Amino acid sequence: MKLYRVQARYLGAYIDHKVSVENDEKVIPSFIHELNTGKVKIESENLTQPKLCLVTYEELKNDGINTSTTS
Repeated sequence: MKLYRVQARYLGAYIDHKVSVENDEKVIPSFIHELNTGKVKIESENLTQPKLCLVTYEELKNDGINTSTTS
């Protein structure tokens, strides 16, 4: 299992969440599942344009240090 950090911004909302999955292809589906089941904390943010939807994810080492970035 690999640990990934997912960040999303949309309509003034900000999400910073970690998911543990087997590979890159499962990051977004797992994130969406956790979002739909209430496991993701959503915070308010007014720093981005409200019409933009930005989602990025990056693989983390076990200690939380970034090893690669994909968007």
